[in-house]
Amino acid sequence: MPLLLQLAWGKIMNFRSNETRASTGIRKWGAPLIAALATAVLAATAQAETKYLIDHEVWGGYQKYLSTIGTTKAGAFAITADGRGYFYSWCGALHCIGGPSYSHDAKTRCEAEYDTECVVFAVRRDIRIAYEIRN
Repeated sequence: MPLLLQLAWGKIMNFRSNETRASTGIRKWGAPLIAALATAVLAATAQAETKYLIDHEVWGGYQKYLSTIGTTKAGAFAITADGRGYFYSWCGALHCIGGPSYSHDAKTRCEAEYDTECVVFAVRRDIRIAYEIRN
């Protein structure tokens, strides 16, 4: 069992033993919570193990994105699952106000632009997926 699930299960069981009043709520919500955590962990692991092939144009777009955000701006870069398209979102202001995350914005706008599944390639300057540039 992954560490995150072990920790969550331990907290639920500890809470359950300490709070008998809440035991009905724990029985009702404990298993679905563990199932949701397991699904999220497995999905993240599957995405992390997938290596995406990207075009040179996408790599060039990523370099442009890096130039745009510099070292101080927030942003995210998303690619199509086939590695042939991209979209990025960033904050050009000194202080950005809250709202949808840059990751969510880049991914959903990428999907709308290309009418296909997209994944978040990078947040700020941190690449989040395994990739290889096509020859």
